[in-house]
Amino acid sequence: TKKHYLALKQIRETDEKIDEEIEKIGEGIDILGEIAKKTNEEIRAQNSVVEDMETKMIEATSSMLTVNQKLKVGLENMRGSDKICVDIICVCIIIGLIITLVELTK
Repeated sequence: TKKHYLALKQIRETDEKIDEEIEKIGEGIDILGEIAKKTNEEIRAQNSVVEDMETKMIEATSSMLTVNQKLKVGLENMRGSDKICVDIICVCIIIGLIITLVELTK
């Protein structure tokens, strides 16, 4: 009958619309898949860079600790600033005495 024919026609049209929408969804999924692949590649590349940086940071930290230890030992072995001041005063007194003796011998 005509009523059944129209109902079947409407069902076919609805099926065609659904098929079109499913095709669009499939295309969107394909695009998302490509984006995911590119993102994964970029993450792997950046991970490699981060691992290299981590290695360099560990090496730099180790080197810095070694330098700090050497500096600490060097500072511990140096004379204190109070002793340097006493040395400077003694040198000035000796120079003053030498100048005085030179003036007296003239």
